[in-house]
Amino acid sequence: IGKSTIAREIAYSLVCEYNLKIGNIFLEESHSKTAQGYIAMDNNVSLGALRADPTIISRENFETSKKKIFTDTGMLALSHFGSMDCKKLISKLEYLAVGKQVDFIILDHISMVVSGLESDNERKDIDMLMTSLRGFIERTGVGVIAIVHLKRPQGGKSYNEGREVSLSDLRGSAGLEQLTDTVIAAERNQQNEEEKHYIKFRILKCREFGEATGEAGYAYYDADTGRLLDSKGPENSKAPAGFKNYSTSDSDEPQDF
Repeated sequence: IGKSTIAREIAYSLVCEYNLKIGNIFLEESHSKTAQGYIAMDNNVSLGALRADPTIISRENFETSKKKIFTDTGMLALSHFGSMDCKKLISKLEYLAVGKQVDFIILDHISMVVSGLESDNERKDIDMLMTSLRGFIERTGVGVIAIVHLKRPQGGKSYNEGREVSLSDLRGSAGLEQLTDTVIAAERNQQNEEEKHYIKFRILKCREFGEATGEAGYAYYDADTGRLLDSKGPENSKAPAGFKNYSTSDSDEPQDF
């Protein structure tokens, strides 16, 4: 249950519930895997299961999902793996915003953007990246949902054991805290059999509504469907609420740029 899964669920909801156009920049996977992730989601199967056995989704349903998610909405996925120069990244974002008129861009993840650059100062690199991203958002009005990793904790529980996250835990620069509008943490205890499928969301920052911080609910990961379901948490519910099935058949691969 990773940050990429959460990001995909958000993007899928923006497409299916609000008919918005999404650009995807997942730097730790190929664009074809990004596309498979959404198609798996649309058919309520896990991405791992689909990649292990593509026949678990019929050809008709596969083509239907491709048409609905990519052709009909114009969703895009970047064909790039690994780090990218900040100026080149912003150029790609500008193309998505102006040339393709997307509403939101998923960027997964911030550390990967700068990981392969010829610099020994990750903090400065992320600072410059965040300043550029903030400027891009102000110029275009396009929303950027960016994934950020956490620092290794100094003593106490690890994040894999459900450690509470704070703004100071964000890995990189102070720009991650200062230049964002909203920061939402996802906490999970992977080591507890009763809790490992539950994610607690915590709002660490909300620029528009400053008082709206703190615990913000739970999601439950259904391993059979690969979906995140609304939940009251491990202490209050063992039967999470069901997910919305947006599944509705032509084709077209996600576009490269």
